[in-house]
Amino acid sequence: MKNDKKARLERAGWIVGDAAQFLKLSAQEQRFVELKLALATGVRQLRERRGLTQAALAKRLGSSQSRVAKMEAADTSVSLDLMTAAPGQTLAGVEADLAAAIALGVQHVSVYCLTWEKGTAFETARRRGELRAVAETLERSMFEAAIDRLEAAGFEHYEVSNFARPGGRCRHNEAYWDCRPWEAFGPGAARFDGRTRITNHRSTTTWINRTLAGEDAAGDVDAMNPEQAARERIVVGLRRRDGISRAAFRAASGFALDALIAAPLRRWIENGLAVDDGDRVRLSRQGLLVSDGLWTDVLRAR
Repeated sequence: MKNDKKARLERAGWIVGDAAQFLKLSAQEQRFVELKLALATGVRQLRERRGLTQAALAKRLGSSQSRVAKMEAADTSVSLDLMTAAPGQTLAGVEADLAAAIALGVQHVSVYCLTWEKGTAFETARRRGELRAVAETLERSMFEAAIDRLEAAGFEHYEVSNFARPGGRCRHNEAYWDCRPWEAFGPGAARFDGRTRITNHRSTTTWINRTLAGEDAAGDVDAMNPEQAARERIVVGLRRRDGISRAAFRAASGFALDALIAAPLRRWIENGLAVDDGDRVRLSRQGLLVSDGLWTDVLRAR
């Protein structure tokens, strides 16, 4: 704006300034906005220089076109998934990935340690000696680095593998961890009614043919009795940093929490893996790091 025009507006009682002044941004906040816009522009320009469409870039990243579009628009609702403990991965590499994720300004980050699933190409290559798992101590250091770096950047560690900026928790996952019913559409999708989990047939062709013929397209069915459902509620509930409220658990499941896990809970507390304030039970940080090894005792009735 020209100085004379600005002066006339100010004489007329208007407050004149830029967006940063209007929004009362600090210098750090203004720099963050500028960095985010620069990164968004950089992603688009790099994609265009390489002659890629958003869909083509998404395919290379193992993501979706909509996510690429959000990144290029500097949309803060973008969520990133980071993998750790991959063969050949270093702690420095994980820390660099974390720094890049933080710099992008995304609202949500999920951090997953590699799991060697039987029948997968990775697991087969491992058995052949072509791939080697990272040491457990390094895997732990990688995950602790993720917790420390993301929390320092303002992310809330609200579930074992999930981190969100204020207001950025994943609503779908929150419903899943609260054992609320959900519906599913498409091949391989799973629905849940609070007791029974039904997974659609995983073959796209089979699912389409059955659907068009008006037939049941369900594949796997996992039906739980009331106690089994209550025990599963404990597992998904303790994965959350909020933990489990005894009163809420009884109201939702019909069971007393201590009637199902009194003995394991005592051991966890003695070993510093859990804390209990009388109403709410939570896993400690150490408990979260080894949580997958705690669930056998919880699910023993299944």
